[in-house]
Amino acid sequence: NGTFDIALTGTGLLPVEDAETGKAAWLDTSSERVRDQYARRFEDSSRYFKGVFVKSGADTIDIRTHESYVHALLNFFQKRAGQ
Repeated sequence: NGTFDIALTGTGLLPVEDAETGKAAWLDTSSERVRDQYARRFEDSSRYFKGVFVKSGADTIDIRTHESYVHALLNFFQKRAGQ
């Protein structure tokens, strides 16, 4: 549905791989607990990284997988030019 980066859908077992270790596992997306935990971790990570960027004086742009990055970048630079 394009919002997979924010929330998991309850579609059943999903093969996943740890990007750092390469270890493979199965994620049970039909579990409400697993979906809630995924959403919480996503929000926590987003909040943390946004805070780090703000503290360092850097701007951030939220671009979702179902959105056009072109429009997001154009809006960002137009807002920035208006400041």
